[in-house]
Amino acid sequence: MRPSAKRGMMKHNPADGPDRRRGPGVLSCLLAAVSLVFPVSVYYIGGGMGAGVAFPFFRYQQTYLGASLITLWRDIGLVTSGAITGRSALVPFFWLGGVVLCCVACGFAYWYFRHQAETSRTYAGVCLMVAAVAYTGGIIAQYGFSFAGSAGFAVPIGAVFLFVAGWFVASGFPGIAQWDADEEAVQVDEASGDVPGEE
Repeated sequence: MRPSAKRGMMKHNPADGPDRRRGPGVLSCLLAAVSLVFPVSVYYIGGGMGAGVAFPFFRYQQTYLGASLITLWRDIGLVTSGAITGRSALVPFFWLGGVVLCCVACGFAYWYFRHQAETSRTYAGVCLMVAAVAYTGGIIAQYGFSFAGSAGFAVPIGAVFLFVAGWFVASGFPGIAQWDADEEAVQVDEASGDVPGEE
């Protein structure tokens, strides 16, 4: 066998293909996991009473009374006890829906990572996008369609990020997938060009 043929065979390792194709699976899992800890919005309480940052599982806010950490479960408890009424009572349930959808997205993303099931990847991305819509619905219920009102205003930075991330996951990371396909095609071409001939 000629040395060039040996080099060509060393360049093309069939085991490299599945490893590269795991890239979108890793990114899907990462984005789904980040969706559970990334801040959904920052908000300002009307009347200059304070401001805060809302995460999926809790809110951290600073008011004239001091700093406080308010969990999602506490908000739901206040609603069920009747302490919070009106449109504001809908907010924790929108938030809970977003959290559940992000957890489901994590499950689908992990399944895609392990089994390369394209349908699972699509479901993971759709769950993230619908979660973004749910979070946005909670902000609208609190502040109105303009994200501002007498109760203050909010900036849905995390909801926007989540929707964009979900779109990338659902679409299969087109840029990355194309790059991987091009790299694999180049390696196949290099390997086929160095096929040993008969002396």
